[in-house]
Amino acid sequence: LGPASGDALHLPWQDARVEVTAEGATADRPAAFAVHYVARRACPHLVHISILGTPLPNSPWQVQVVPGTPAARFSALRLAPGHAVAVAGQAAMLLLRLRDAEGNPIVSAHDDSPLESVRVHAEAGSDDGVDASVHVQHAGNDTWHVAVTQFRAGTTRVAAYVSGERLHEPPTEVVVEPGPTHPPECVVAGADAQDEPAVRVGVHTSVVLHTRDRFGNRRTQGGDVVTASVVPEISSPAPPRVSDAGNGSYRVAFVPRAVGEIVLRLRVNGEPAGASPHLVTVHPGAADASKSTATGKGLVGLIIHELGSFVVQARDSDGNPLRKGGALVDVLIGGGAARVMDLRDQGNGTYHCSFLAFVPGYFEIHVRMGGLHIVGSPFHIPVLDEHAPPGPLALPLPLGGGRAAADDAHAASVRSADGSPSDNVVALALAAGAAV
Repeated sequence: LGPASGDALHLPWQDARVEVTAEGATADRPAAFAVHYVARRACPHLVHISILGTPLPNSPWQVQVVPGTPAARFSALRLAPGHAVAVAGQAAMLLLRLRDAEGNPIVSAHDDSPLESVRVHAEAGSDDGVDASVHVQHAGNDTWHVAVTQFRAGTTRVAAYVSGERLHEPPTEVVVEPGPTHPPECVVAGADAQDEPAVRVGVHTSVVLHTRDRFGNRRTQGGDVVTASVVPEISSPAPPRVSDAGNGSYRVAFVPRAVGEIVLRLRVNGEPAGASPHLVTVHPGAADASKSTATGKGLVGLIIHELGSFVVQARDSDGNPLRKGGALVDVLIGGGAARVMDLRDQGNGTYHCSFLAFVPGYFEIHVRMGGLHIVGSPFHIPVLDEHAPPGPLALPLPLGGGRAAADDAHAASVRSADGSPSDNVVALALAAGAAV
């Protein structure tokens, strides 16, 4: 049964919305029924009309339903198959599918296609403000290709617009990974860097080579062939050892054996790394008492009541002189025959000591570094009386009566007849029974 005159009968169909209205008969025209048909699905439709269950002679009618105007609300932007991860400097491909307000794909098979007037564009960028280049091209029917190229590794977000309206879905995220390793862009961190401890001779040292792509993005995967060498070769007893951390970093370890500047040459996949050659300044090792020395006229001899002095040179285990202070040096004089007047760290690896003797004869000076005696310590120091009789030489001997054991050698300061010091040192090898 149709609706009463002036009323509407709504028929809920899945793919269309149908409304039937009736208009009663009058003297000059028969009753009329108006069928309003609004399709939701873009495809061929068959419209059946029957009265009291009997189809009309020309029923059904075929209606070709085409998509409506593209709507941003129902359009979608997705990564193209195989483009889940992009590479820096290479285009990532996304597919924009246009849909109308009912979700129908937009096609261009008919003459009045809505694609003739649609405008599509896209924007891309990352959280740190890095923009990416975007190219949009129609690929046919409802599909548009959106090519995004970014040179900085990270995550970029792509938003699409249809006729000026942004898609109602969140921006599509594209993960951009670093490109292949580019040796000229590789950098070194570690040895001799300002934020790293000083490189010491004889101590295991390492630098870290960070590989990067041609755009400066740090690589996150290993597998490159990294080789290293030290110049001069005598600077390291063994070739540097390279280990792959698996994250784009490579540790180069070596043991320097000479103080000074050495050159570390690095190659990546057969090409010189951008950080090569890398200059490394090798400093002396820790102070070693068994290699440290003392020099000065005060260790040869002096006259009582005259100030004597000497300098301690701190050295490492390889005998290299230290260039910085800070070592624990102490000087002790036994017997009360003399006293240390001053002991000063000169800040350059040397330590100046001055002392004063009060009685003639011999006394011992104990020079220690870190609680251990340095080379030659304790030192036997001869002291002359300022009133000693004049003579060609005045050589005090440590043994009573001026006698020495066979083959016993003694060092003494050489003085002129008036008692003034001389720079010469005499080493006496006295046989048994000899006298001076």
